[in-house]
Amino acid sequence: MTESVVQAFTEAQTARLTGVTVGQLRAWDRTDFYKPSIGHDRSIGRIYSFRDLLNLRVIGALRRDIGVSMQHLRSVGKQLREIADEDWAGVTLYVLNRRVVFDNPHTSAREEVVSGQGILGIPLEVVRGDMKSAVAKEFSRGQGQEGQIVKARRVVHAEPVIAGTRIMVKSILAFIQDGYDDDAIIAEYPSLTRADIAAVRAIDEAA
Repeated sequence: MTESVVQAFTEAQTARLTGVTVGQLRAWDRTDFYKPSIGHDRSIGRIYSFRDLLNLRVIGALRRDIGVSMQHLRSVGKQLREIADEDWAGVTLYVLNRRVVFDNPHTSAREEVVSGQGILGIPLEVVRGDMKSAVAKEFSRGQGQEGQIVKARRVVHAEPVIAGTRIMVKSILAFIQDGYDDDAIIAEYPSLTRADIAAVRAIDEAA
């Protein structure tokens, strides 16, 4: 039996599945950095494809986990389209000194995407993960996980996260310390509950 995968995702679902916040998705759309490939619907807003999820998972990993600058990511996206006629999930990407590297299909050489400079050695491969599995687990957060903070191997480098999600506690702390209220934080991370945010606030108050 062929496995079916939902092919259209709202911005809230996309945020949950990729780790990119709703605010980032909207900003990237407005600035033409990353636009939803399916488009916009007047009643439900932005609509993303499964391919978009893969691309955004890669972009999110480069930005959030490795610290690649937005300026560099914008240049990389442009060059991938011009050099390889590909998107973020269509090539194997690596990172060296926070610069994105790929195997240039025209030269068969491993090069820094923006400058075209050859790279020696074996850089770090960006792991895209199993998006089909993530989609299958959408909305499957278990009972008793609300308000719980956990650390697990292979989940965001064992950083403390909200149970049943990949949302790092430090990401929520940053919003709290910037003065965001619960409603504003949930708008950024729709899978969170007030109990989750209260657990993070308790950590902040105890610090």
